[in-house]
Amino acid sequence: PSANAEGLLICGGGELARHASFDPDYESARAWIRSRPIGPAVLSPILISGLVGALVEAALPQTVPMSFSMNQVRPLIVGVEVCARVRVESVKETQRAGTVASESKSTPANNVDGGYEIFLSTEVVREHDDAVIAEGTHRVWIPSYLTM
Repeated sequence: PSANAEGLLICGGGELARHASFDPDYESARAWIRSRPIGPAVLSPILISGLVGALVEAALPQTVPMSFSMNQVRPLIVGVEVCARVRVESVKETQRAGTVASESKSTPANNVDGGYEIFLSTEVVREHDDAVIAEGTHRVWIPSYLTM
């Protein structure tokens, strides 16, 4: 039994060794562990952007991302259940001029690609009270050859 305490003394100090989770008096160890943070409780806004971006890509798999923005309104706390919502705000037919890459520069090509530009509004809300965590927009393009 003392080998574990000695190992923790080397790695984490006396207080950690006294209150390890394998302490024979689990009640005191549990109270000590729960009262100390083990990492950040607030998650990065990058996580929300990645989640929403992946959902947009899953819903519209062969689109070309054009732009996106997300604004975090409230912090995302570890363990809080959230719901992401994506709404189509508009769809418009567009024409995009193609370019051909040469050795030193891009030059306009003779082809014009038709397609559809889709404007999406996105939001992430807390599941239990519907409070907005983050909100934003995504703009994607679907080439017309995918709609034939």
